[in-house]
Amino acid sequence: MKLKRKKILLYVILLVITSLNSVCYLEAYYLTHFSKPPSPDTNGSSWITKMNIRLFNIPLRKTGNHKTPWDYGLHYKKIMIPSSWNVENYVWEIPWNRDNLVLLFHGYSSKKENLLTMAKVFVKMGYSVALTDFPGHGDSNVLWTTLGYREAYVVRDLYNYYSKSYKNIILYGYSMGAASILRAVGDLGVQPAGIIAEMPYGSLYHTAVQRFSMAGSPFTSPLAELLVFWGGVQHGMNGFDLDSIRSAKAITVPTFVLGGSDDQKVPSDELKAIYKNLSCQKKLYIFRGLGHHHLYPFRPEEYLKILSQFMDTLKSQSFDSST
Repeated sequence: MKLKRKKILLYVILLVITSLNSVCYLEAYYLTHFSKPPSPDTNGSSWITKMNIRLFNIPLRKTGNHKTPWDYGLHYKKIMIPSSWNVENYVWEIPWNRDNLVLLFHGYSSKKENLLTMAKVFVKMGYSVALTDFPGHGDSNVLWTTLGYREAYVVRDLYNYYSKSYKNIILYGYSMGAASILRAVGDLGVQPAGIIAEMPYGSLYHTAVQRFSMAGSPFTSPLAELLVFWGGVQHGMNGFDLDSIRSAKAITVPTFVLGGSDDQKVPSDELKAIYKNLSCQKKLYIFRGLGHHHLYPFRPEEYLKILSQFMDTLKSQSFDSST
């Protein structure tokens, strides 16, 4: 009888382990792969698809850009800059200043169209601007994303391309875009004139923990670890290496970190950890009462004030302490 009970217990343990790994493998797949339009009919979808949509709000459909800089009164031209892994970067160039350029990078499940408001802000400040879609987003020719790991190479490729034409290049990123920038600078050797990191997540692991926590999971470990592991396996990378807090230690260029005090996806503690590890001229600003969304539309006057201060300090290379 004891031997039979041990066998049953072993089978139960194996079943639990297999189930956890299967769920996390599928979760990782849905997080990092998009389908072509039109969106799949969820009424006939599997239970795992419905669970992803209901619990995690995972966007399964890749959508293109519907607006262009013309809609914001901005003259532009469209070019394609090749990158790694057969990625074609379709870039919107908004020329304004021959010396100074801001490269803008969007967040997860977003697209370059959603950065046009910020693009106009920088143009009004006298900067040229360039925007592109990360893999799997907008007008990208692929249907996958690595949540910032390979996106960092996109940042590097665009920086290398434009560094031949512009004297000063500033990198602006939101959420995944900000994390991609920190990895590009901290791990891949990109050296811009400055960084504006809006809501960069501390690491891919931290993001996985927050997702399960926000979904109401009674526990986050080992789910978060398995999610990052299987995502890495699917894309041939080590997902645990996507760590903005660690990357920050190697960053030596002026860096401005921004976020919201009520951000559940990227808690302010993660922003403070990134800021603490920066060994450069730096500034941290937390908007009270704001969550995980673009900050400028909610507090335009406050945002413009601190952004202008940062841009001015780039010219003088003198920074204030954190706020």
